[in-house]
Amino acid sequence: MTGFVNILLVALLAVLTLSGCSAPFKPGGKSKGEEIFEAKRCISCHTVNNNAGRAGLIDLSKEGDKRPAGYLDKWLADPKSVDKKAKMPKPSLSDEERSALVDFLVSLR
Repeated sequence: MTGFVNILLVALLAVLTLSGCSAPFKPGGKSKGEEIFEAKRCISCHTVNNNAGRAGLIDLSKEGDKRPAGYLDKWLADPKSVDKKAKMPKPSLSDEERSALVDFLVSLR
């Protein structure tokens, strides 16, 4: 029976690989969205779990509990379209980057 299960697992892995399915996390443990969060220097104004170690930053640690993905997507596309008084500048993100960043923010609970 164990050999049959192993064959099924290998077949499933092959199907997922060939279909283009990718894991949400890279081998280093960071999601694509978290990598974008760091690369785009969001950490300059925001913190997640106080990882910046500085006071006064906007804490996004529980963002996934506060706002739905649709809201975050619209906000990241153009903050001023959501709130005319928004201080956050419009980030330079591709649709793919914005989607990955939304997934990361929604995961913060």
